[in-house]
Amino acid sequence: MAASNVTAELFGQADRLFRQVELTTIYFDRISAEVHDRSAFDLPDGTSISTRITVILGHRLLDEKTIEFRHETRVAICPGGADGSAVVNTTIAVQFESNDPIIAEPDALSAFGEIYSHRVMFPYLREAVQSALTRVGIIGATMALFKGPGLENLDPPH
Repeated sequence: MAASNVTAELFGQADRLFRQVELTTIYFDRISAEVHDRSAFDLPDGTSISTRITVILGHRLLDEKTIEFRHETRVAICPGGADGSAVVNTTIAVQFESNDPIIAEPDALSAFGEIYSHRVMFPYLREAVQSALTRVGIIGATMALFKGPGLENLDPPH
């Protein structure tokens, strides 16, 4: 994942928005799995299987009180250092609603998506990847837990 552009100020704005909205909807718009090299998965038990995750995040206001974040993801499963032996692509949408109009700068909305919407989406992504890989005959590849962008050097506001 690319480095985050979340600053302390944007973190504060995203946190204020978080206190204003409520999660209402999560849905998959797309999911696909491709196996490029099945033999790469013939590994001894306990062998580390690395994953490379790419997420493109976009957002839009559906109306004055509803915001939707779309997570376009590509998860490349790379056993034994192989490059993308299996790939799972998804589009996951996460919607939040507010009782009041959502008024925030585009950068604050992006920060909200990076900090909060990623965390909401990630367990669904993990489950989708595991399920898709199992359905195409790849067993045992799991994704690590999510370490969100933007929080490495920031303390949450008090």
